[in-house]
Amino acid sequence: YNLARRGDRRGLARLGKVNQLGKSGRNALMGAAVANDLELATWLLERNANPNLIASDGWNPLLLAADHDHVDMVSLLVQWKADLEATNDLDQTSLHVVAWQDYQETARRLLELGIDVNYCDAAGNTALHLAASEPVPGMIELLSGVLPVDVRNDCTESTPLMVAAESDHVENLQLLLRLGADPKARDLSGKTALDYALAHEAEEAAAYLRGLKVHGG
Repeated sequence: YNLARRGDRRGLARLGKVNQLGKSGRNALMGAAVANDLELATWLLERNANPNLIASDGWNPLLLAADHDHVDMVSLLVQWKADLEATNDLDQTSLHVVAWQDYQETARRLLELGIDVNYCDAAGNTALHLAASEPVPGMIELLSGVLPVDVRNDCTESTPLMVAAESDHVENLQLLLRLGADPKARDLSGKTALDYALAHEAEEAAAYLRGLKVHGG
């Protein structure tokens, strides 16, 4: 991993074990993915580096490339049969990873490549739920184009609007409502977005939702 991070192809050739996990728990291809070294990644893949090998921390080359917003590396790895649906230790796909970080170009590439937009992580969240928890309006608009704006959490049936409310992101609330989110929607326990704001002491979100007078409370 560290040899690859330094671009030390000679050292890697001497080592001769492209899939070996080092002391870091990662291997050479993972190092190339983090460093965004496309030439080295290709060199390793041509020597049978496994694009789907999982590091000891639960991440693989594709997830690491996405986590560092390396869009061309993502494409290269998928070209070499990296699994688009691979998940990390939180059961998040690459789309989840880029969503909350606002890596829009990489998100678009993952969507073009056919990643499953409906996949829910260990907490039941889609990528849109994660985006709704952060001030990333561009990502919210992008994902709402491929997911229902009121897509439900797989465990609680909460919507992205509820996530935005508990996170106290009024701009996200405004955007999601413009995109057609239902402020009267209720989760599995009967709570609305306003209830989420109140429960998490999200004062600005609560004030905004109260002002709508259509929250269902």
